[in-house]
Amino acid sequence: MSTYGQRQYTSMSQVIGKPTGWYCFKIENTNVPVWIDTQSGDQPEVLVIQNREQTQGMKYLNSNQMFNNANYRIGSTSQPGRITNQTTLADFNCFIAPKFWEFFGFRTDSSSMRVTQFVSDTVGVTLQNSSVHSSRAKWTFTGWDDQWGFVGADNIVIDVGTNQPSMYSYHAVGGYGLSCTNSCASNYGNHPWWYGTCWSGNYFGSSTGSHEDRPYWSGSGPDHHPYGAVYIS
Repeated sequence: MSTYGQRQYTSMSQVIGKPTGWYCFKIENTNVPVWIDTQSGDQPEVLVIQNREQTQGMKYLNSNQMFNNANYRIGSTSQPGRITNQTTLADFNCFIAPKFWEFFGFRTDSSSMRVTQFVSDTVGVTLQNSSVHSSRAKWTFTGWDDQWGFVGADNIVIDVGTNQPSMYSYHAVGGYGLSCTNSCASNYGNHPWWYGTCWSGNYFGSSTGSHEDRPYWSGSGPDHHPYGAVYIS
């Protein structure tokens, strides 16, 4: 059983060897609860983005929340939700502010953060269960620019499928800044993402026009799925 609500952790080293589940960290005087997979790889993997189809994603998240909070939406509502030890991966959407990513990253390689992302037709599937991942890739980046855009995106490996995720090939390589208020975001529910001229591969999708309220792997066409998740280590 995880220990969220029972103890506040101050170092990622404290979760090594513990069960997969919820952990709450004290970072910059902020409580940051996160789901951690401790069993899939050489280092614990921290869930930083997740969305389930037809649940309104992270719609209407504001800039302060996007930049400063661990944001959760429970059930199928666009309102903030509170997670508990009983909350499962099938229960919530999340967006963890990127300022916290550095605390959780740089552990597989001290010079870069490793991203592991996948989409699946099964809602709430674990990082371990790659047999039901429709597409899956790993890649690295070295840090953030002053607009919270990815710096040094490199070393992509596609584990499942053939297409690179647009989060890497378009947004990370393109160096686009994070926003939930720019002109593109405002057209698609003000979801947080690294927008360029479009929202290609946005895990929070849209419910506007012909775009589905689903995680997209590549582009803004048919490559969307019921579930998508992004982990870092």
